[in-house]
Amino acid sequence: MVGVAVVVEPGTVVVVVDEVVVAVVDDSAAVVATGSVVVDDVVDDGSVLGASAASSGAMVDVQPAQRRHPPSSGTMDRALTATRRYLRPRPKGRRPGQDGLVHGAEDRLEVTLLGTGSPLPHSERAGPSTLVRAGPVRLMIDCGRGSLMRLAGAGMFPTSLTALLLTHLHSDHVCDFNDLVTTRWVMSPGESPLIVVGPPGTRRFVDTTLAMLADDIGWRIAHHDDLTSPPSCQVTEIVDGEVDAQLGWSGTGLRVLVAPTSHRPVHPTIGFRLEYGGAAVAVVGDSRPCGGVDRLTAGASIYVQSVVREADVRAIPSTRLQDILDYHSTTSQAAATAARAGVGTLVMTHMVPAPDAASGQFWIDDARAEFTGHVVVGADLDSFVATPRPRARGT
Repeated sequence: MVGVAVVVEPGTVVVVVDEVVVAVVDDSAAVVATGSVVVDDVVDDGSVLGASAASSGAMVDVQPAQRRHPPSSGTMDRALTATRRYLRPRPKGRRPGQDGLVHGAEDRLEVTLLGTGSPLPHSERAGPSTLVRAGPVRLMIDCGRGSLMRLAGAGMFPTSLTALLLTHLHSDHVCDFNDLVTTRWVMSPGESPLIVVGPPGTRRFVDTTLAMLADDIGWRIAHHDDLTSPPSCQVTEIVDGEVDAQLGWSGTGLRVLVAPTSHRPVHPTIGFRLEYGGAAVAVVGDSRPCGGVDRLTAGASIYVQSVVREADVRAIPSTRLQDILDYHSTTSQAAATAARAGVGTLVMTHMVPAPDAASGQFWIDDARAEFTGHVVVGADLDSFVATPRPRARGT
């Protein structure tokens, strides 16, 4: 994969892939990853560091990182500032690469955990949300508390999203929706309807949210001459089947499949399977094991599942908290699903109660009793690149 070096100032180079800042390199050639790739060779001839801005555009080699940790806020501030100052839209008619930027999307399927938290507030975990990048397509799945800030942490703004996919309408999975739709609207140079895909009830949720924002929308239109129409959404409701690619990814090779999940009394609820480049990712959301989850996860490279740890929940003397056990997958149940489906990696998210660095091993041990594949206790801004799973003999 090829990136472009943009010289921010002598001794500081920002590395860009697909017009997204992915790394900041200082004059000691140390690298701080800010996206889901890491720099392999800083530059071909080693001459960019310490050079003037005229040297911007040098090619660098980057490699996907199978897993990474969140960048510091200072690093992200530098990277996002560099994005605003040095990246410009490609003039119409110019060939890709002619302006020194990489405009072609990388041919890969990648998952970034934007939020791994639950309804219980946590200083290091935003609410449930997952970003899936498939070539040129950017899909945000659920938008829990603080997920828009985490999207910025992943190097993206809401204007870059192709669509928002919702697994269900529980408040902890959608409470950043008003922020997402408003921010996308005010940051867009023209009309840019947000595509929203979710279960029945999604259209009503979107309409009532926009109605709630009516005063704010009116004030902004009154104040800004170039805002002439309110934000809008294009809503598709679905329970089972394939989402129409005409919504935003026709011709890319991406398939977005939906199946019903089990989170009663919340109903209907759905999960998503994304297939691209021979790899598959399943993002299930809140659900007990069920046939729909089995269909979504079958042979997937990466399986992202909301989980609870039964032993920890039962140790807390709260009936209301223990009630969650009957409509979520436990660590053991999620692992059994992963084993049954033959997935490559089980990524646990939306964990209740949230594990810390020490207790996370207990969650992994629970899963390993059922599943021999790779198990991850997810953290915000962890990223994973999906690769095709080997087919079983006879298939």
